[in-house]
Amino acid sequence: MLIVVAVLSIILICALVYNVKIKQDIKHISKQLEEMSNIETNRNVTSLTLNKALCYLASNINKMINEQKEELMDYRRKDKELKQLITNISHDLRTPLTSASGYVQILKNEEIEPKKQAEYLGIVEQRMLALNKLLNTFFELSRLQSDEYVVTWEKVNLSEVLCETIALFYEEFVSQNRAPVIHVPDKPIFLICDKIMLERILQNLIQNSLIHGNGETKITLDAKSEFIQISFSNAIQGKIETERLFERFYTADKSRNSGTTGLGLAVVKKMVEKNNGSIRAKQEGERIEFVICLKN
Repeated sequence: MLIVVAVLSIILICALVYNVKIKQDIKHISKQLEEMSNIETNRNVTSLTLNKALCYLASNINKMINEQKEELMDYRRKDKELKQLITNISHDLRTPLTSASGYVQILKNEEIEPKKQAEYLGIVEQRMLALNKLLNTFFELSRLQSDEYVVTWEKVNLSEVLCETIALFYEEFVSQNRAPVIHVPDKPIFLICDKIMLERILQNLIQNSLIHGNGETKITLDAKSEFIQISFSNAIQGKIETERLFERFYTADKSRNSGTTGLGLAVVKKMVEKNNGSIRAKQEGERIEFVICLKN
């Protein structure tokens, strides 16, 4: 009988001790959560015991905390991007407006000779056209991102469209002593896509090459078994963050003095994706290449 009482007493004492440890562990977890709510930390909640329920609770709490941290980091990143976006929009809108406003003030002077008036009016008109182009591009990108842009599918002679688009810019290439090297198969390549979007994609990439590139520009069209590939490559100065080239308003020119808005390649990426394709940019040494892959 004494042995039974002793065993029961030991069991009771162990149960009480275990219960006390559980309560201490719960307080420990609560204290950690209280401390973590007041400061930013990378610590995780820990358990003092090996109790499965409490370990499981701590694990779930850590999971929720990590998810909240990721959401907070994502919010801060988007907030930073929004502020930068507003800054860039303000800069790109203000530049032509300020310039045009300055010439308008000059034109108010009645003593300006007619020849100068015509010259200044021409400059004002150019600034307003640039502003209109920027607003149209921004509106176009907004439509693409909100899925308002409806794709019109049709069978297009890709070889013909590419050559015609290059021809539109041929004089600009020649004026820069950069006649493009073009590789297009003799046999026409056809593709089911939106022709207007396709033309816009090609125009933006050619303009990008003319503005930012130098030296020889290579344009290649090739038909693979499962996809069609179009590539544009040219020499470029300095190291480029190729992974950021398709971001809205990103320009390699941090001072934004090149006259570009950083919207052209963002529009290209969206339009390529609308046509069930993909585009990537890669830099090897002093050459950069844009490669478009469209499903055949």
